[in-house]
Amino acid sequence: NPVNVSTVPCWSIDSFVDSELSNQAVKFIKIDVQWYELPVCLGMENTLLANPDLVIVLEYMPASMSELGFVPDALLNFFQDRDYFIYVLQQRGNLETANDGIIHSMLKKREYIDLVCSRRKLM
Repeated sequence: NPVNVSTVPCWSIDSFVDSELSNQAVKFIKIDVQWYELPVCLGMENTLLANPDLVIVLEYMPASMSELGFVPDALLNFFQDRDYFIYVLQQRGNLETANDGIIHSMLKKREYIDLVCSRRKLM
């Protein structure tokens, strides 16, 4: 059976912001890339630096990230190293400050959690 192969252009967030949103503040980014969040984040370092009010929401599923060859803690470290506050977004919309205990407790209840990352305290 022949396999159809398609190529899809990919842009880093930094490239997209530079090209399409120059001189505009970026306030919110939602990342949903099926456990490739870390490479996406690595491609938005300039955007993070240039937009101090930026809030990022992403899914965190350590088991699947590990299966793809990523170190799940590297994603958390990415934001911690840049002085971001990390929160777990609860199912009813409440935020809870993320720490190892909260993250592991939540992951026992469901396969993934949603994280909210911000340089400013949100609660």
